[in-house]
Amino acid sequence: MGVTLGRKVIKGGTGNDGGSYNLGDSLADKVDTFIGISGGNLGLTACFSTPTLPTCGLQNGFYPGYAPGPLGLSTYLHDLNKDGGKEADHVYTIFSYADEIICCGDLVYGRLTTEIPNEDGKRAYTDLDHFGTKDYTTGEQYQMITEHEV
Repeated sequence: MGVTLGRKVIKGGTGNDGGSYNLGDSLADKVDTFIGISGGNLGLTACFSTPTLPTCGLQNGFYPGYAPGPLGLSTYLHDLNKDGGKEADHVYTIFSYADEIICCGDLVYGRLTTEIPNEDGKRAYTDLDHFGTKDYTTGEQYQMITEHEV
């Protein structure tokens, strides 16, 4: 949830995914580097059949839609991904194909759900669990922030 919430805060603007709100102007021009670690930017496969659970909600949850595209993606995720604007000057992602929360090889309708539109690079692992992608990649995170390299 942290990646998608962080992206929305940086992008700012209004939203109506269960309640109307205005986060103000975008902060993207003030952010040098954004690293999305194991984020469900296209939803979670575990939510295919459970859109009534709050985490998987059709409005503000991780519902991945009902068909490739993805069609029917939750309102929140659709709005978050549609504008094409970057969250920072440099945007990277870190993920693992073995992530037990993201699940299913990181795929939603054949696409990596951890990818952020217009990202500058990504680092993939095959052996880290969900929390390991944060806890055991600090060297890579530091390199992304200081040298803007993956």
